[in-house]
Amino acid sequence: MINQASQKSTVQKPHKKSSVSQALQSFLKNHVNDINDGDVSFSVVQNEQEKDECLQLAYIEYLKKGYVEKDNYKAMETIYDKTGNSIIFKAEYQQKIIGTVTINWDSALGLPLDNVFPEAKSLFERGVGEIAEVTRLAIAKGPFNSKNIISGLFNSVTLDLIKGSVYKYLVIEVNPRHQFFYKKKMQFKPLIDSRPCQRVSGAPAVLLSLSYSDCLYAYLNCNEDASLNKSLYVNFKMDPRIIKEIQDCKKNATQELIQGDIR
Repeated sequence: MINQASQKSTVQKPHKKSSVSQALQSFLKNHVNDINDGDVSFSVVQNEQEKDECLQLAYIEYLKKGYVEKDNYKAMETIYDKTGNSIIFKAEYQQKIIGTVTINWDSALGLPLDNVFPEAKSLFERGVGEIAEVTRLAIAKGPFNSKNIISGLFNSVTLDLIKGSVYKYLVIEVNPRHQFFYKKKMQFKPLIDSRPCQRVSGAPAVLLSLSYSDCLYAYLNCNEDASLNKSLYVNFKMDPRIIKEIQDCKKNATQELIQGDIR
């Protein structure tokens, strides 16, 4: 982790907004139905090469914000990736990965949020798969619709919650200036107030949560419930391909863990 007070010359914090910040803010200005699917496709990362491309993209975008050290993109890989306790989603445009987001599943390893929000341990039953944490969201700059990328990635993330898992809550650490998006467009609820997060060089973060029941309700009622008319759920689809990819990924991860225990 980088402490900007002690690493004065290592990281320079830029003033430009990230692609994620620009996309989230654009949702608040325009109706979500303006999203155009275009030529962007979404899927679960299937191999090491795709995972490496996602890590590089996250590294490049985080470096722009001064959140990581230069020439150290491998540090983006976490123990959750190495132990089969995560699933990585990707967005592709013309055979190039332009967006990514990761879900880490709770286990004996804990979750990234534990270092910043230790009191969250008392809010859920831990180590039994009751919660999962959304992390490492990154979008590249380019000629594509960044709103579409955000929508597609979170379509995949929420499908993991309602169709691919047994956990009951998704949690996410976000910059306070982005929480309005997650609350209004995604139905997340506040859990813990803002505090510095050292994983992003001390930038502020709040902890939000999305329950299985709220997410499923939004999927099923977004066209009838007026309070959901401008949420992202109006664009979400119960995509059977992505659901199968999620289920296959978890089945493979479970088999690898069992084989590791046997060895």
